[in-house]
Amino acid sequence: LGYKKIFITVHVATVNLTLNYFDRLFFFFFFFPFFLQTGTIPLVQYLRKSSLHKSTPIVLVEGTPYPGEWLNGPPYADQTKNHALRQSFDELVANGVEGLHYVYGKDLFKSKFINPTVGGVHSSDLGQYMIADYYVDFLPTILQ
Repeated sequence: LGYKKIFITVHVATVNLTLNYFDRLFFFFFFFPFFLQTGTIPLVQYLRKSSLHKSTPIVLVEGTPYPGEWLNGPPYADQTKNHALRQSFDELVANGVEGLHYVYGKDLFKSKFINPTVGGVHSSDLGQYMIADYYVDFLPTILQ
């Protein structure tokens, strides 16, 4: 983990939370997939060692899909970063980490034909509504 991520993680571990939610924005400084993958596992392991977060649900979330991904390619493309995040998730689950959940970026927007972003990057008001609508259905399934 980079310095900023260690600093944030140390403080998150001291707060009694109902849910830990990390989307790829949290991992913004992990620009290349390698850093994303190598940073995710220590973050989750650190939280699981914390007395407050031994069983707190942790959600890892892919970035929202960019429509121009084919144009930019790696390292800007989300596909390789999402794959790295998923590999970390799979490794953590294979090593027995429980209460870990994964959200695919493609599931955050309901319509495949409407691009609810500004400039293909940031969610518009409609995009934020779609993301919130997704979590209204998703969160109750893990907070039982």
